Amino acid sequence: VQYFAQKDGTSPVYLPEPPSHLMAIHTSDGIEVSWNPGPSGGLLGDQASTYRVFRSSDGRTWGNGVMVNGTTYIDEVANGETVYYRVAGVNSGGISFPSETVAIKKDPMSEPPILIVSSFDRLEASTLFWEFANPVGNVKRFDPRFINAYDTVVNHASAISEVGYAFDSVTDEQLSSVDLSRYLMVVWVAGEESTADVTFSSTDQGLIEAFWNNGGALWVSGAEILWDLDEKGTSEDRAFSETVLGALMESDDANTELAFGVGLLDGLSFDFSVASGGAYHVEYPDVLNTTRLPIAEYSTGGIAAAMGEQVALWGFPFECISDHSMRVEAARLMLQVLLDGYEIPDVVDEPSAEPSTEPSSEPSIESDDTASTEQDMNTDAVAKEGCGGCQTGSLPEAAFAFGLAVILLRRRRNDAKEL
Repeated sequence: VQYFAQKDGTSPVYLPEPPSHLMAIHTSDGIEVSWNPGPSGGLLGDQASTYRVFRSSDGRTWGNGVMVNGTTYIDEVANGETVYYRVAGVNSGGISFPSETVAIKKDPMSEPPILIVSSFDRLEASTLFWEFANPVGNVKRFDPRFINAYDTVVNHASAISEVGYAFDSVTDEQLSSVDLSRYLMVVWVAGEESTADVTFSSTDQGLIEAFWNNGGALWVSGAEILWDLDEKGTSEDRAFSETVLGALMESDDANTELAFGVGLLDGLSFDFSVASGGAYHVEYPDVLNTTRLPIAEYSTGGIAAAMGEQVALWGFPFECISDHSMRVEAARLMLQVLLDGYEIPDVVDEPSAEPSTEPSSEPSIESDDTASTEQDMNTDAVAKEGCGGCQTGSLPEAAFAFGLAVILLRRRRNDAKEL
């Protein structure tokens, strides 16, 4: 960048860092997606001048997005629809990597019972994994897809959505700006967050404990929560772990990537290995020391998950369970207990707007991705091919005429040879 800026006689501009503090929540105006500018300066590059908001229906496939000048985007989402968002910063130096992924499921009353919190930010050398590479041998690999793809919300959201519950979601950095009293349950996605990034900050602990004391339910999962709070934590951390989450650490490593449901989840199995399709490598799943009811046990023995006093705690990342049907069934059974008495509202189809003949001036996230009609595509294709004799015909008609002309030409050549 410096080299070409010097050659061009301009000041260098460096592409921005990804935005942070994402949230997607229900508001009276629609679904509000908001974020903070990413850090800037020095090695972190320059600030973003605009942003690109990406939208997805499954959290895996993304369109080209829509440009936004500020740090807020209001989207229209149909009742019962689940949508995923991520945002990138843009300046004249380029476009940043995408932010963490957040998600919502539209509630007909705009009062979703669940808030999902994305808390997995860890990306460091200690999370690299071993892999055999011929002929070198075992090497440490850096593949962010299997370390932290910053999309751990997706597997939770898809399971909860399939069961039928609506939700908002935020990153943990944004938790203090959210009114937790709006929700009946918080889902805390800690992944492999550990001591460096902390699984629950002191501020988080205060907010979550107050929420729980006021009757709120919790669903918490992660592989290093008890290592961080109990083994390496302060007395306050341990008190939060034991009192609110309901467990201390029995062992730092279950030495397995397989667990089985017991009690409430009896009959379910949870393979969370990458080999079976797990989201990322889980190196040290926590074994729980708890007096609450076990709902899962490791294949090597020891409690993998427990439930009681309106809290479900998992010693490994729930999103790493490879079998989607197992995630859905576990979510269904837990939510029936944790949200006992809550009735999922019926999804009433919203009246569709009258078609307009005027072009819209409002930006739409799908505007860059929506396919043209078949006739548009045919016309474009013909124009690109330069078919002068196909002025009004579609591409299939032009192709048929061309094929017929080839057949007739070959017949005439064959007749000429026979003569």
